[in-house]
Amino acid sequence: MAVVISLTGATATTSSVTVNLMNNTGNYTLASNQGIVVAGSFSFSTLSVTTHSVKFGVAPQSSFEGSISLDVVPTPSTNTPVIEINNITVDTATVTYPTEDGPVTQVLTPGQPMPLTGYTPD
Repeated sequence: MAVVISLTGATATTSSVTVNLMNNTGNYTLASNQGIVVAGSFSFSTLSVTTHSVKFGVAPQSSFEGSISLDVVPTPSTNTPVIEINNITVDTATVTYPTEDGPVTQVLTPGQPMPLTGYTPD
């Protein structure tokens, strides 16, 4: 199971919406062999994926509905990965990720780092 960010009623506040895997959380990266999956209603002009972030080039005030799936892998690390989404407002946003006890879903607040407590890579 990947880390899945679900967005409803989302609006870009600048020309670049980012999803970051915070660099200060150990040695987690976005898997280079899996990439990302974007599903729903997104209109972006550019897409950039690095080992720690996904950046969408958008028109300010663009609307979003849907989900972004990321494959987060340790390289190796025992620290908790932290994810953050920026430059967007939302009606609701959640992040769902795998743990030893099954999937966990938490409310994600744009601009606020979210530790993926108990994260267990597939």
